[in-house]
Amino acid sequence: MAMMSAVPSLSLLSEESVIAIHDAALDVLANTGVLFTEPAAIPYLKEAGCRVDDEGLTKFPREVVEEALLKVPRQFQRLGTDETQVVQMGTGAAHFGVGSLPLYTLDLHTGQRREATRQDMVNFARISDTLDNFDIANNCVQTVCNASRYLRAWCMRCGFRFYMKMQASLSAAGMLRASR
Repeated sequence: MAMMSAVPSLSLLSEESVIAIHDAALDVLANTGVLFTEPAAIPYLKEAGCRVDDEGLTKFPREVVEEALLKVPRQFQRLGTDETQVVQMGTGAAHFGVGSLPLYTLDLHTGQRREATRQDMVNFARISDTLDNFDIANNCVQTVCNASRYLRAWCMRCGFRFYMKMQASLSAAGMLRASR
């Protein structure tokens, strides 16, 4: 008799479908490419083996993507909805969060797609703060004019908070030596 996992899981795609999507994504990355408008990224992309044209259109050879995927840890932690919660990703458990930083939203009054505003960011943050069933906090939208600057600041903030939290945890566990 097989034991059931205490952690519920959800599988929407067959293994064959996952492989087909992966192969299609590799094809898009290699043949269509991704437009990078942040000049600071270009040297890193070229160094990694990507082909970058003068406009920033970057094509990722299949082997570059596959090699990068081999370096990604199977599991990792990320901050949850507050500083006291760390969410373990990659365990097979489902986690819920809000947003992925789109530049557009649907206007609640007109039903039309429009560029997101700072007030949209505030409104979505207020809504997500009240949802107890969300494990992960992200911003739901970003403004077009602040996209690049905001994203860099957000990554630095999250990275710094995570770094400080991990340093405190390691120190409390006696696993971190003071640096000189």
